[in-house]
Amino acid sequence: MKKIALVALLGLAQWVTAQTDTKTLVVENTLADLKTYNKYNLNEYTKSFLEKEGFVVFDEKDVPSELANNRCNAYYVNYEDDSTLFTTALKMTIKDCTGKLIYESEFGKTREKDYRVAYREVFRNVAKNFQQNKNRIVFTDTELIVSKPAPVKQTVVENVQPTANKTTNNALVFDFKNGALQGELKDANQKVLYKITKTSVDNLYMASNPYVDGIIYSKNNKWYFEFTKNGEKIIEEIK
Repeated sequence: MKKIALVALLGLAQWVTAQTDTKTLVVENTLADLKTYNKYNLNEYTKSFLEKEGFVVFDEKDVPSELANNRCNAYYVNYEDDSTLFTTALKMTIKDCTGKLIYESEFGKTREKDYRVAYREVFRNVAKNFQQNKNRIVFTDTELIVSKPAPVKQTVVENVQPTANKTTNNALVFDFKNGALQGELKDANQKVLYKITKTSVDNLYMASNPYVDGIIYSKNNKWYFEFTKNGEKIIEEIK
C-alpha cells in the first residue's frame, strides 16, 4: 500500500512541477478503433515516444485526481483509423479539453498482414511525422495552469444578476448559500440546472444533474457542461 501511495505521489509531483513550462498529454485508454487498452502495444508506444519528445504524459487510467478534476490542464491523444481489408492506416490526433483539434499527423500506412507488426510500422511513420511538425503545434488557451491549489474563497459567486424582465436562458446564477462550497447553478427564472461544487480553479466547477456527473467551465464568455457517456466525451453549451 505504501508503494502504491508513493507512486501516486511521484506522478502527481511530476505533473504539478512541470505545469509552468511543459505541456501535459493524456493518452486515452482506447485508441483508434481498438476496443481494449494497449492492444498491439499502441498505448505503450505512444506514451514512451511522447515522453521522449519532452512532454509530461499520463495514461488516461492513471491521471492524478487534480488533473482528472481539471481536465483543461492537459491535452488528449488518440488516433483516427482509416484501415481497409488490406491496409492498416492510422493518424495521431491531439485535442484540447473542449474537443478542439490541436494537431493531426499524416496517415501512417502499411500492407503488413501481421497486425502486431503492422501497428508498430504505422506508429513509426506517425512518430516520424510528429517529430517533423512538433514545433508547429499551437496549443490553445484552454489550458489552466495551476502549480498549487489556490485557497477557496468563501463567498457567494454570481456571474450575472438576473432582473425581473430576464427570461430563461438569458442569465446564469451561481448560487452558494452562506459561502458554502456546494451550491446550485440556476437560470434567470431560478430553475436549478445543476448541483455544483467549487474547485481551486476559477470558473471551473464539479457538476451533476439527475442523469450524469461532469464539470462546468467557461470559455470565450460561454459556459459548457462536459461529461462522459458510454465512453464518449460530450460537451454541451449551457444556455
